Amino acid sequence: GGASLLADAERRITHPDDFAAGPRLTRAITESAGARSAWDLTHRDFGQAAEHYYRTTLRSRHLKEAFADLGRVLQRTPGGTVDSAEFRAIERATLHGRERELDALRLVELVLRGIASEDARVRRD
Repeated sequence: GGASLLADAERRITHPDDFAAGPRLTRAITESAGARSAWDLTHRDFGQAAEHYYRTTLRSRHLKEAFADLGRVLQRTPGGTVDSAEFRAIERATLHGRERELDALRLVELVLRGIASEDARVRRD
């Protein structure tokens, strides 16, 4: 709740090298490029490593978190189903017609599996 948000904000302010987003991202990008420090990379190499990190690792992590959160919400929904235009749009975009009329929990399971195997694709109609 609110107390944990305040504690998190305080950690980010008092210990920015360990908890602020910028230094954490820089460390992750640097490590993904196989360097010990961002200063060991040229600006071009760092930029390419950052682009790769954002488009793969970070994107996948955020999608997993979002769909895991959605799954937790749906588990608390009576019957684990959602009948809405928004849900059907997600279903069409993620399943590409492979299966029809899924319940929401099954969709979340399939999307998480696709993200984990890195073959998740979104089709835009």
